[in-house]
Amino acid sequence: YSIAVIISMIGGVGVGTVILKNNTEFGMLGFVKATIIGFVTSLCSALIILFFFKDLLSSSWLGLIILSVGLIMNQILRYMIVLNKNFKIGALNELVLMLPSLIFLMMSRMDLISILGIMYIIQSLLIVLIFFKNSNNPKLSSFKGTFYIGNSNLISSGILYFLPMIAFSLSGAEITSNISLMVTAAGIITVFPRAMLNLKVKDFHLILLNNKDEYHEQSRTFKKQILYIMMLGFVA
Repeated sequence: YSIAVIISMIGGVGVGTVILKNNTEFGMLGFVKATIIGFVTSLCSALIILFFFKDLLSSSWLGLIILSVGLIMNQILRYMIVLNKNFKIGALNELVLMLPSLIFLMMSRMDLISILGIMYIIQSLLIVLIFFKNSNNPKLSSFKGTFYIGNSNLISSGILYFLPMIAFSLSGAEITSNISLMVTAAGIITVFPRAMLNLKVKDFHLILLNNKDEYHEQSRTFKKQILYIMMLGFVA
């Protein structure tokens, strides 16, 4: 699961950030194309990760691919929901994912990783079909931007998912459990700053295009706000 999450953080976050920057949302066809671009963007890094951590792959390769595609879809959909600013869709999104998953887990004999991947895919396509069916399908213009953003996200946020994998490879389960708790705490501390950045990335892009001096001033103020919120997270 950690490997699939890392793969989705490259392609899904890369495509999603470009979506926010360009103020783009997709109908079904565009959403599927964006998912393919996200998967292709992730492919090179995914092969490198699997080369070094192949011993940790307990599920089938097919299960890993299905889950990776499902998580990429889910990441892209989340960015479309943020752009739409209709968080009722987000709540329904989680409900649609949760309820059928419980049924599949109890009734299916498939491995857990494949079930999760299939559920992410069904849920994402269903939400797009219901809420974004009338959206245009513009071309995702910046493949290079998607690649750079996705892989830089792997360096920053993705390290949280690498740490338990590395710990398990080197030291076993006991230390891994402690590191997993640290990773969970770090994820909680950074969730609000990441949400703030997602909401601001489009505005910052427009300011940068029109007035670089204002951009530098606004970015300094934003960094101070992020630092303050993260300090509160550490205290909590």
